[in-house]
Amino acid sequence: MVLDTRMVKRVTRGMVVALGVALGVGLFVAPGCAPHTPIRRTALIPNAYIPSRIGRPLDQGELRATFEVNTLRLGGPTSSVDGRILVASVGDPGLLIPRLNIGASLYLGVFGGLEIGGQFRYASYNWAQANTVGVLPFPYFAKRDIFMGGAGLRYNLRLPLRMSLSFLTELNVAGIPQSTFVCKSGQVCDSGYYIPDGSDTTTPDGKYVFEKMHTSKFFLPAFFLQFTWAAWRDHIHVYAFFGAERNVKNIGFDPNAANKDNSTLTGFWIGMIGAGVELKYKWVFAGINIAVPLETERAIDFGVSMAFQIGASVNIF
Repeated sequence: MVLDTRMVKRVTRGMVVALGVALGVGLFVAPGCAPHTPIRRTALIPNAYIPSRIGRPLDQGELRATFEVNTLRLGGPTSSVDGRILVASVGDPGLLIPRLNIGASLYLGVFGGLEIGGQFRYASYNWAQANTVGVLPFPYFAKRDIFMGGAGLRYNLRLPLRMSLSFLTELNVAGIPQSTFVCKSGQVCDSGYYIPDGSDTTTPDGKYVFEKMHTSKFFLPAFFLQFTWAAWRDHIHVYAFFGAERNVKNIGFDPNAANKDNSTLTGFWIGMIGAGVELKYKWVFAGINIAVPLETERAIDFGVSMAFQIGASVNIF
């Protein structure tokens, strides 16, 4: 009886260990899950960004040209097919988000602390990663990039102790490309898709069918506050900022088959906080900052990002 009790304890202990190992392995290797909805959509949207006119205030008559990496997302998945969120639900957005945006801007300090200018940003489809599991890539013949540009204003209020408070705003226009995929009636489709060539009469079982590609224009405003301290004359400026900007989402996993002709694209707001430093020597400057997006939407995670700026400024009047 004693021997039997020991054997039972050993077997029980072994089963517990085996179960723990199995669960641990499963947590690391189990694939993500996506709902088998009749419609899936994939939209390419801009990465979260900060205003191009971040940094040192301009003097009256100072013209500033900037090249920027705005922003570079830190961490996240290592390939375009690995979603940042491993479980998708019905109604979640299906998005491709670039790891970085690049761009340029030109701003002029006019009078009384007011600055005016414009900016342009670009992001390649090849830099994008899915926001969640199950997001289908664009067809090879329909890959699109993100182009975004617009105008901006900044007003600088000088404060004591070499400090300033700045109000920054941008109004950008962006083309948002989106592809739509449909699961034929009576089928349960997985994460693959099929592109009909016009001569096919049947659809492979379990595959979505590429339906269409469409680009929609969106106005994307941004509003920010920046606190700046001139740490050393005009050479080093340290700043902190916060604000909000508009981006675009969709219904990527749509349970309504009759909704296939509706793009479902709509705007939403992102909060942003961060800090940075700008170095200036004579007419050249360089800056770096880190930004933390404050997402408000389910299954959208932009992640902590960095931005880099380099450029030159001259006084023209």
